[in-house]
Amino acid sequence: MMQVIGSYTSPFVRKVRVALIEHKLPFDFREETPYTADTPVRDFNPLVKVPAFVDANGETWFDSALILAVLETQKPEGSGSLLPQDPMAQLQVRRLETLADGIGDAGVLMFMEKKRDESEQSLGWITRQQEKVDNGLAFFERYLNERLDKDFLHDFDGGLGLSTADIALVCVLEWYTLRFNADWRKQYPRLAEYARQIGERESFVTTKPPGA
Repeated sequence: MMQVIGSYTSPFVRKVRVALIEHKLPFDFREETPYTADTPVRDFNPLVKVPAFVDANGETWFDSALILAVLETQKPEGSGSLLPQDPMAQLQVRRLETLADGIGDAGVLMFMEKKRDESEQSLGWITRQQEKVDNGLAFFERYLNERLDKDFLHDFDGGLGLSTADIALVCVLEWYTLRFNADWRKQYPRLAEYARQIGERESFVTTKPPGA
């Protein structure tokens, strides 16, 4: 059976879990942290990062965007798609997914920095990461406002009603809210409504991190 290795709180691990549920692919979840000296995560990913994923053939993959692309090749017959078949359309979706992941990367760096002793924290570093998050949220607010007739980030109909970019963005937004108690919804109302709608899907409800 397919296996996901990671933590319940990671937005990148959650991306993979949501995609597996959307594709109706059964999987085992192995909760592991990459932050201990003897972590077994290194057995699955030489970079000692999560998520890691073992597919139905026993092949190991890492990086959430790559894993979601792999799932497109291993989904059940008749299952919808999270990525377009057209190469350029797929790149457009992947571009938005990359931006969403970048917001998550900046948020994680900021979160880890704030866990350090206050005397050792770099305010400049934290400010730089916060700027990346703010710029990313502002981009998606503008993007969605230009698509008032659309509920999602994409134009293709893959049969599932969302894309890898939608999954990445909503996972990051909910993680950001949880970790920083961030009140971004008033500033970005279109983005907030978009996230609310997608967050009501069963795949998101059943993968909510503890405390969310």
